[in-house]
Amino acid sequence: MSPLASSVSQREKELRLLAKYEKQKKKKKPRGYFWYMLLVLALIYIVDEVATNLPNSLETEINVALFGLPFITANGFGLEQLNAVAFHGAMEPAPIYDALSQGLSWIGMVKLVANVTLIASMFYRPLADKYGRRIFLFVNTIGMAAALVVLYFASNIWVYALGFLALRFFVTPDQQVIYLVEISPEKHRGTLLSITKGLAEFGLVLMWLLRRIFLQESVPSSYRSLFLVISIAAAIIAFIALFCSRESDVFLDEKIAYLKKSPEERAQEKADASKAQGGFFAALKYTMKNKQLRWIMIVTAVVEIAYSCCNNYSNVLSNGILGVGYLNQAQATEVGFFFPFSCAVVTMLYGYFADRFGRKPTSIGLLALATLGFIGEFVALYLGWPLAVIGLFLGVVLGADWANGDLYAMMATESSATNLRASVMSVWSLFFGVGMVLSMGVCAILPAVVGKANLSIGYFLVAVPAWVVALVLLQLKVKETKGADLKTAGKQD
Repeated sequence: MSPLASSVSQREKELRLLAKYEKQKKKKKPRGYFWYMLLVLALIYIVDEVATNLPNSLETEINVALFGLPFITANGFGLEQLNAVAFHGAMEPAPIYDALSQGLSWIGMVKLVANVTLIASMFYRPLADKYGRRIFLFVNTIGMAAALVVLYFASNIWVYALGFLALRFFVTPDQQVIYLVEISPEKHRGTLLSITKGLAEFGLVLMWLLRRIFLQESVPSSYRSLFLVISIAAAIIAFIALFCSRESDVFLDEKIAYLKKSPEERAQEKADASKAQGGFFAALKYTMKNKQLRWIMIVTAVVEIAYSCCNNYSNVLSNGILGVGYLNQAQATEVGFFFPFSCAVVTMLYGYFADRFGRKPTSIGLLALATLGFIGEFVALYLGWPLAVIGLFLGVVLGADWANGDLYAMMATESSATNLRASVMSVWSLFFGVGMVLSMGVCAILPAVVGKANLSIGYFLVAVPAWVVALVLLQLKVKETKGADLKTAGKQD
């Protein structure tokens, strides 16, 4: 095909796409559509949160099924002996203890290798700038459902690894965040985002309920039912999103404006990184040239050095404080029932304060709250306070830390041009991943440095300085994004 014919063919495709987008834009939305979509996004959020946390919450059960059960079958030990070591703190028989320890190492290796999905996500996430937000609400959610099915059938570590990597890949993009930010009114953007995310945190109680319903020590594979139930729910919600949602007006306006431009106008804009039409490398170049975005990324990487210190809470619960106040498996499960409540309250409220006082002051409040939550949790463990109190303090730590990450993601979204917004979020995920990997590395060597009895204090001494440095950089280098107009955001540095 000649260059001229190719050019004509390309223009014809663009005109068909333009007509399609204009038709979607003109189509009237049904009454109550906005509130209906908030509900759909909340359901996607719940599935995302539960799917993200489910493998971690079932790690002991998975270890028993994949490593412990084959070991006792091959070596003549009994199920009661296996369960005593796995669930009741016994260290004998030593061969079973060693087999389970090796199993945890394998599962930990799978989690570490799963970080490569962050690299894949950098190139996958920008597709939403090319093809739209709506279709990826479906693709990501149905992808979670498929990954959970693989985990349901996993009978060895290799199939489990395949399912876990697929799950990590599809929960990483968080397309619902961009969609929600783009359809929300400017004055209430933070409030709506936090309320929707807060409802998802309440959904974590589902894990506790499902554990109570399905898990049986006498049936090592009973944990798989949880993967199946959540998979079915995810598939139903995915098809609701596919058939009952519309493309965001912000995306349609940007694409319509671009497709109406002549080749000459596009050529003039080509040198401007903010006018690129998506792609990871285009977004990376744009981010590095944009001072605001560049510093948001740096602050994100610094603050996430505390990631493992907060999320390795099972180590805090099992090791206690200074060798005192450690919990057994049953007690830790009860703590797990209470933490989603305080976590959800913090998550639901931070958006109101972000819209009322600004993103930067709210970040100070959240990280101060996380610090106080850490101290409260440690005191409660040391003094033997009720498990409900320990769980509520833990929820404050997790809720404040997670909400602060969401806040920085929202600031990056509000500072990005529409045509690169999803792509910029892939760059944000890169910096988030850098901080997370640094955190995992530090926390991996921490037990050898401070000892198991002092591990909780070690987490605190790593997390708080990282938060302080991040807040100083945020206040000095990043502009407030409260009330940003998404149609003009990111066009200027």
